[in-house]
Amino acid sequence: MRGRHWLVLDTVEKANDVRRTLSERQNFGPTLAFGPSELQKAGFSALTSNLPKNIKLQTLTNNYASINDGKLLFRLTHLYSVGEHPELSKPVTVDLASLFGSGYKITDVEDMSVTANQKKADMEKNKLVWKTDVDPVTPAGEWVPTKDLKVTIRPMEVRTFHITLDRGVEALV
Repeated sequence: MRGRHWLVLDTVEKANDVRRTLSERQNFGPTLAFGPSELQKAGFSALTSNLPKNIKLQTLTNNYASINDGKLLFRLTHLYSVGEHPELSKPVTVDLASLFGSGYKITDVEDMSVTANQKKADMEKNKLVWKTDVDPVTPAGEWVPTKDLKVTIRPMEVRTFHITLDRGVEALV
């Protein structure tokens, strides 16, 4: 095993920004995928634009579609912690309806637990409320359900969804 070390000398805010970016680049490099060449388009991306700098597309897979009525597993992750950066540590709202292009469109979204084994609303409803001497502290805010395909992602939060991704005729061209 061979390690790599990076030394970042800057202000705290800029150092945290660079550290997160380098960490993502080092630990989660591109994954090669292969498929039939006739389905490939040069420079193809199903995303219409870049995600916000503090949001990462963690998972998009059809591995569990057969047991979830054809729905895909989709995860978005907020990369920053509360107070780590003046702007990038804030909650972000992502419009899932405008996320995909090239004929792909999210038509339905269902909030799930991180492991996707239960609906998030059911999990929140049945969550145990611990008795403590102090008021609960949630510096990033409470969970906000997805509404109109808009999702708010809080610092260090992983949002997991079952989505229905429609592929129009133009996606096949």
